[in-house]
Amino acid sequence: MNLKTYEITLTAKAPVFVGNGKSYTKKEYLIANNKVHILNMNKLYAFLFAKKIAPSFEQFMLGNEKDLFRWLKEKNLFNDALKCADYSLNLDTRDLKGLEIKSAIKDAYGNPYIPGSSLKGALRTILAAYRIGENGSLKSDIRRELENELPSKQSRKRYLSSVVKNAEEKIFRTLNLSDTKKGDAVNDVLKGFIVGDSEPLSVKDLTLAPRIERHKDGREKSLNLMRESIKPGTKIIFPLTIDEDICQISEADILEAIYKFDDTYNECFLKKFEGMDILRADKPQIFLGGGSGFVSKTLVYPIMGQKSGVDATVKIFENTGVSFKHKHSKDKGLGVSPHIVKCTRYNGKTLQMGLCEFSIILK
Repeated sequence: MNLKTYEITLTAKAPVFVGNGKSYTKKEYLIANNKVHILNMNKLYAFLFAKKIAPSFEQFMLGNEKDLFRWLKEKNLFNDALKCADYSLNLDTRDLKGLEIKSAIKDAYGNPYIPGSSLKGALRTILAAYRIGENGSLKSDIRRELENELPSKQSRKRYLSSVVKNAEEKIFRTLNLSDTKKGDAVNDVLKGFIVGDSEPLSVKDLTLAPRIERHKDGREKSLNLMRESIKPGTKIIFPLTIDEDICQISEADILEAIYKFDDTYNECFLKKFEGMDILRADKPQIFLGGGSGFVSKTLVYPIMGQKSGVDATVKIFENTGVSFKHKHSKDKGLGVSPHIVKCTRYNGKTLQMGLCEFSIILK
């Protein structure tokens, strides 16, 4: 084996969210002193059991009343309950409409981290776009497939995964190992592109990120959702090992792919929005995690270009069950699709969710 080992550092330029599939309701957190206190429910129950009011608490948890703050105040136990918090997060109260806080993924010790699969997935899309741009005949083939297979009514996730799978078979599944079919996963060159989980972070690196939609004319709409996210300025460090006997992707290839993907993102999407800062041309940047938006996670614009990409995206939304209330039928007239940028707010500034500055060094 011919292995090269790298260290990738992502510097969060905006909150970054990778969830564990769980959410905190208003029965599981408390608000005090401009902070959200995430409760350890086992510790809280043990405390209430010792106070001999566990049955009342059980009735509350099973009932329709949702506000733990009010229940504890009535019992004169609010300050005691705060001592049962695992950790606390700063809160901009203007942004909290609040019933749900999506939880960040954490390791067995309660420390947030980013799975290596999340970064590899983002880089896989970026590298696929790069390969498509470098090969005109491949781009034509994939574009023809995307146009011909634009779906009638079906799941958007299923359709997009099918398109990506077909494209990636052409781009990455090229090893042609004996006793296999060309499309088999074992033929994927990126099996030699191994991204480990990030180094663990601390709950002190977390912030609460509201979900904000920014429209083409600069209007913003806050939605009733907060995400536990890695705060801007945090450095997230991953190991990368490349087996060069299988995968001939270099450090220079990765950086060039990111720069080109950023250019496409700026030209085909971001420049259409008033007041949005475009991605810097002198720094490689990627989007990572939940809430970072359709364009950063798909190959539609790298394959189709700006105008045809708008047409294709509109048709994808129309035919894959995206609600009529989202008004994607107007996207062609607006000249951009989707017609919103997925954003959040941190220290009073609107930022694109999941944006990170990328660096890589040979170890």
